[in-house]
Amino acid sequence: MASPLILVFLFQLFQAIITAVGKHTLNEACWFFWSFLPFVPKATASKEEIRVRQDLMRLKKELTATSAQDDFAKWAKIRRQHDKLEEQYKQFASSQTTLKETFNSRLNYARMIALGGLRLYIQWNFTRQPMYWLPKGWIPWYGEWVLSFPYAPRGSVSVQAWQFACGAVLSMIAEALKALSALLFTKGARNTPEPAMKQPASGVKAE
Repeated sequence: MASPLILVFLFQLFQAIITAVGKHTLNEACWFFWSFLPFVPKATASKEEIRVRQDLMRLKKELTATSAQDDFAKWAKIRRQHDKLEEQYKQFASSQTTLKETFNSRLNYARMIALGGLRLYIQWNFTRQPMYWLPKGWIPWYGEWVLSFPYAPRGSVSVQAWQFACGAVLSMIAEALKALSALLFTKGARNTPEPAMKQPASGVKAE
């Protein structure tokens, strides 16, 4: 089994990655892969949606190519087919939007329960176990008490203190990387040469 020290760090690192990437981006990626599974309703619906969209584009071309004045009967028939398919396509789009919103909502709940449950398990299971021991006399007794709070042995670092420290350090690293990337992007934009404007040729007309 992995050391609790490493386990807590990996858990905090995983949370930091989720925060950095963003829940919306993760949801979009999960939806993309989920929609390709054969048992998901969206996979079957998307094929029908593609067929309806192709027929709708074909009818639009035919409708544009047909004159309502010269051949009104044919134009009206194509128009009815076009309106019917357009309404069907809107229903497909509405259904997919509802399905995606439901998927995102359930995924958010599942992620919240999984992360919260794992956090509680780590804190409960390792609450009396020291993450590591501090050198004797390195900090005052009240500092030892704070770092071992609530149930770790005095002179050690508790799982709660280690979890807080990992989260704080990873958060600072993420902010530093964001600031560095923004600085490099700004510097690169400034160094990009602007297209030179043509100067009018200077000269004196000869009379």
